Amino acid sequence: MENEETAEGHERAHEVGESNGNAKLNMRRSLRWKLTSSYLFLVIVVLLVVTAYVARALERSYMNTYAYVVATQAKVISLMLREYAGRDLISLQPMVQELRWRKEATITLADATGKSAGPALDPSFPEVQKAFAGTESQAVRTDPRTGERRVYAAAPIFGPKKEVVGSDYPPVGTKDFASYIAKIRQSKAEGVYLVLAGQDATIYLKQAHQFGLMRETKLVMEILELENMKAVGDAMAGTIGSSRYPFTVDTPRNRDFVKRFHAMHGVYPDMFDGETYEGLEWLTQVITKVGTADDVEKVIEAWEDSRYEGLEGPFFMRKCDHQAEQPGFMVEAAKDPNYPHLIPKILATYPGDRVTPKCRTEDFA
Repeated sequence: MENEETAEGHERAHEVGESNGNAKLNMRRSLRWKLTSSYLFLVIVVLLVVTAYVARALERSYMNTYAYVVATQAKVISLMLREYAGRDLISLQPMVQELRWRKEATITLADATGKSAGPALDPSFPEVQKAFAGTESQAVRTDPRTGERRVYAAAPIFGPKKEVVGSDYPPVGTKDFASYIAKIRQSKAEGVYLVLAGQDATIYLKQAHQFGLMRETKLVMEILELENMKAVGDAMAGTIGSSRYPFTVDTPRNRDFVKRFHAMHGVYPDMFDGETYEGLEWLTQVITKVGTADDVEKVIEAWEDSRYEGLEGPFFMRKCDHQAEQPGFMVEAAKDPNYPHLIPKILATYPGDRVTPKCRTEDFA
């Protein structure tokens, strides 16, 4: 009896020992599997991170290389076209399309005013502005139509060197420009750069039209004023020049201002109307911020290095010389059936830091 119980006890002990051994083995296997799974997960994560990094690096390398290729192609095409400088852009556009290196590529020619003969060209793009300034440039950005990343490049086409055949300085208040106009006609000049303002400009433009000079010579004005266009009429059509505020700027603030101004006065605002409004509104904002207009020094201090959202875009008041940086425009006197007179049609827009010289200098670079 005792022997049976002892044997039975040994058997139970053996069963318990075997059960404990299996439990330990299963635990080791479980731990090993968990460690192996964690290791595999870590390896997969690392591979994904490395793959993503390599893919981005390859993409950047490809885009940089492709941007260089596109920029080189633009430069080569510009060099080839120099001998055709002065030709009509429309006649050259079909020819340059034959130079495309890929069927998806688009080549557009534009003159100095930003007018293009091919697909629409936005002259505000940095690479286009640099090309107008005389240097090649390229950029990579998303095409808003397709959402794809595209490479853009622009290069200047320098035509034959222009010669200044003469210059004159009529006194302020001149009433008879006949001798000056005759001299311009005799010189056979292709273009005239006119630095006259107000009534002097109006008198010159009317007399130049009477003598037929406007049909023979391209007129470029330092400032193209709405008042001159209204006074001279359709004879000024095609004249180009700069503007600090053309009422045709298409921004929500300006559209609202023009609508209210026209409703109040029955006319459209000229450059001086727009700039006066902006200057006074900016000053009002500064005074409101200071809380008083009596402390001039505080007003000056608050205005320095301040920013203002003008009718046509952002303004910045430099502390170094109290000059305001504001957008600049190249415009053309153009007919529009929606208006009773010529309007300033915007050809190109430039940011404030491009059209304002550096502090206390005449350097625009």
